[in-house]
Amino acid sequence: MSTRRLWTALLAGLALLSTQVSDCAHITELRVPEFVQHDTNSTAILDCDYDLTEKDISILLVKWYFQDESHQVYQWVKNRPPSDAGVLKGRVNLGHVASPDPFKKHRAVSITNPTVELTGVYICKVVTDKGHTMQQKKMIVYSPARTMNLTQEKPSPTSVNVTCLVEGVFPQPKLEMFALQDGRDDSRRLLEEVLQETTETEEGFYDAEAHVTVEDSSLEGSTTFQCVLTIPETEYFLDRSLSYASGPALSASTSRATQRAVVSSAALLPVSLLSLLAVVALR
Repeated sequence: MSTRRLWTALLAGLALLSTQVSDCAHITELRVPEFVQHDTNSTAILDCDYDLTEKDISILLVKWYFQDESHQVYQWVKNRPPSDAGVLKGRVNLGHVASPDPFKKHRAVSITNPTVELTGVYICKVVTDKGHTMQQKKMIVYSPARTMNLTQEKPSPTSVNVTCLVEGVFPQPKLEMFALQDGRDDSRRLLEEVLQETTETEEGFYDAEAHVTVEDSSLEGSTTFQCVLTIPETEYFLDRSLSYASGPALSASTSRATQRAVVSSAALLPVSLLSLLAVVALR
């Protein structure tokens, strides 16, 4: 029988063994980063450490899958070089050595420059001629917001509309809006009835907008509005703040209105007083 046929027969045998739970192999620790940042030229190492209750085995195979067992992305057979496939094709450092132990040498997957499409569940499966064992963990590849802005406008003299806009973030973000009175942290309260809309871009990122209308009567003194962006299951957050003073118009508009009032105030003087000023001017 040729070497190719022998190898094909071996893989067929491994497929049969992979359906049997193993007492020979036991995964002791599955190390998968909970989250990594998108496109930063970093390396994400997915490591699958295991114990073998006996070394007198003829077959040892480590497989990695993405999302489910129908999407294999990595394979290492003892005494053969590892290979990558699927979404990780061309994105794995196949020379990475996880352990000097020949039974564990290429058990880990070293992903170069992870990007958002690699977010998902990773499954490690260790197969021997006695059966198999497997575990799984999720990794999030997140992208920080490209832009974030917080604005305000007056829909009526007695209320204010606050809008928070975020662009280019992944995965889907969460936006929360708060109000602080006179800059006091102990007065910080979560605003209710915030409306949020999220859309997915053609590139697979997310834009999100949240807005809320607040009545002046619910505010005390000067107010700071705050918008907080978080990405669930990561430690990433970003915030923006702006100040607001209750009144019929925003502070900048009030200032301009006041200036216009000063310029036109002479038109309010009584006619008799204007006549007197004209006589004084002639003298």
